[in-house]
Amino acid sequence: MFGPKWRVWVDWNGNGVWGEAGEDVAPWTTGLHWEWGRSAGSERCPPARLDLDLRNGDHRFSPPNAGSPLSGSLAQGRKVWAQMAWPWDDFVGSIGESLADRILPVGGDLAWKKQNLGDNGFRLAGGHVEAVTGTGAHAVHTVDFGDGDAFVGLHFTRHSDGHAGLVLRAHNPFNYLRIRFGANATVLERVLYGVAVNIRSGDALVAGVEHFVELEMHGPSIRLFATGLATGSIVRQEILDGGGAASNGTATRHGLWHDGSPAAGSGGDRWAHFGGWRSFFHGSVESITPRPERSQQSCRLLAHDGLHGLDKTLLFTLLTGRNLASGGIANEVLTRAGFSPNDRELDQGRTLVASGPRALWRLSARRALDRLQDEEDGLIYIDGRGRLRLEASGHRGGGSHLSSRAVFGTRAGDGPYVSDLAWSDGAGRVENRTTFRFRSLDDQGAEEVWRLRDTPAIPPGESQDFLAESSSYEAVDAIRVPAAGTDYTANAQADGSGADMTAELTVTLPSQADFQGRGTVVRAVNGSASKTAYVTLLKLRAGNAYREAEATIYEASDADSRRKHGERSREVDCLFIDNYATAREAAEARLSRRKDPGPWLSLAIPNGDGANLSQVVHRVLSDRIRVVYGDMGIDREFFIEGMALDAVASTGEVTARWQVSGA
Repeated sequence: MFGPKWRVWVDWNGNGVWGEAGEDVAPWTTGLHWEWGRSAGSERCPPARLDLDLRNGDHRFSPPNAGSPLSGSLAQGRKVWAQMAWPWDDFVGSIGESLADRILPVGGDLAWKKQNLGDNGFRLAGGHVEAVTGTGAHAVHTVDFGDGDAFVGLHFTRHSDGHAGLVLRAHNPFNYLRIRFGANATVLERVLYGVAVNIRSGDALVAGVEHFVELEMHGPSIRLFATGLATGSIVRQEILDGGGAASNGTATRHGLWHDGSPAAGSGGDRWAHFGGWRSFFHGSVESITPRPERSQQSCRLLAHDGLHGLDKTLLFTLLTGRNLASGGIANEVLTRAGFSPNDRELDQGRTLVASGPRALWRLSARRALDRLQDEEDGLIYIDGRGRLRLEASGHRGGGSHLSSRAVFGTRAGDGPYVSDLAWSDGAGRVENRTTFRFRSLDDQGAEEVWRLRDTPAIPPGESQDFLAESSSYEAVDAIRVPAAGTDYTANAQADGSGADMTAELTVTLPSQADFQGRGTVVRAVNGSASKTAYVTLLKLRAGNAYREAEATIYEASDADSRRKHGERSREVDCLFIDNYATAREAAEARLSRRKDPGPWLSLAIPNGDGANLSQVVHRVLSDRIRVVYGDMGIDREFFIEGMALDAVASTGEVTARWQVSGA
């Protein structure tokens, strides 16, 4: 049975360095379940989920076991990075064996093809390959992935300066793309009849350091990500973006390259663990649960992606400025939530906020992103490398989404096929009356926005913090530092009949950068060394206090759909949209997409052959596919909305389940 190569790294010691000994739990994994994508109902993506069953006979995964080599490291929050590869080659074999015509250890007859003339090539060197130089053309050795839109990955150690690298989308020895790893840059080039044309340059790999290099090819887009293994120098860093200018999209052969020069032969460049490596999950451990059953000792490890953490992160922030688009708003939300700036890929999207401001106050970052997705009518999710992606409303209407990446039938041997199919006409998802309710904010100028309704006691030399929240205004800006006598007073008695201690009290706003929008943190410090101070007055004033104006509603409806399907209403209560033009545009776009039934299919894809396995590994959310089932009258194109995987180590069985919607 055909199966992918698995790698599931857990950063047990929490040092942020990948590739260290003992991190890969794949050898202990007996079962794997993974879910990713959005639901048909809400259209929102819940956090991706990775569920592992681990062998635990020696109790290495039991947190109470002090004798475990992982003792003290089996903790919630440890980072998890899961990858799978098809095809793949670990380069295990006789040292000195030529790579040409080598059969890959994946089952079947898939083999390396030497495409160049002459002596230049590659040979096995104990778990990796090295360059062989002689006479003739550049060494071009490739494997047929069966797909031009594929993930390609390997461990690469650079020593030479631009004399070695990778081949992508090779039509023949005279027409291919290549990646050259140089001392000053990583370069993407197109080679046509021996002439290389630079497409784009990016950051160089550090010499002598083993890197996990992962390339993502999607239509004209080619992007390269690198991680310095066992060093932590760079982690999942994008070092090259092809800028959407890559060609040869129909070529399906990818592999290794060097220029045959003496520098390539003596440089010591190393290629290892080559294959169709795709990162399919990046997240954090949620729980580790040993299962000490009589029949076997096992452990369940559950992990979720970064959306889970965003669900627990509350925002206290204020969006300001004019003409704020969805991408900019998402960027601000993620920044406030502490989400890495290197892990974002955001379309610009619609201009939602025309004049601002907008307060995001005591709202989880994930909830803010959910509402942003509703108003943009796009899709927000976290990909397998841990990057949060915003696909704008029109994202699927252009580029590589216009053509199918694969055709699925129902019979093995005729290309990719499904073993099970469930069809829904999508009538339950119809919306034919779409309402967008929006509001603007009116600036009331300088106002008192909060007053403490209590008389707290502050002991000598101590302080108290108060999270001040305005209940009278939807947003406040330019909060002023309270002034003694005007904004705060203190007394030696709670009823105000004792000595005036206002001079002993200092009031500051210590966290304005972290708490803004409808208030902030107010800190009162009693400077007296001997007397308790009672705060008899404490209030906040702001230079700009905003009240919500009356709501305006834009309604889009379709009479024909209402006659056919009855009334199907959906209201979007806008958090961001504050103007009629955007509300109309968004409502009409959503109505156009939802007024008619669109079929949804649930597909089961087994690992019966390499054609299926290639699709399981290399397809992602929003990819377009075609499904043909003549007996049922199905022959149309669909977008992938959700994906799940189940793998059983004992049998090698892998089953993918996809949810797809009519394109």
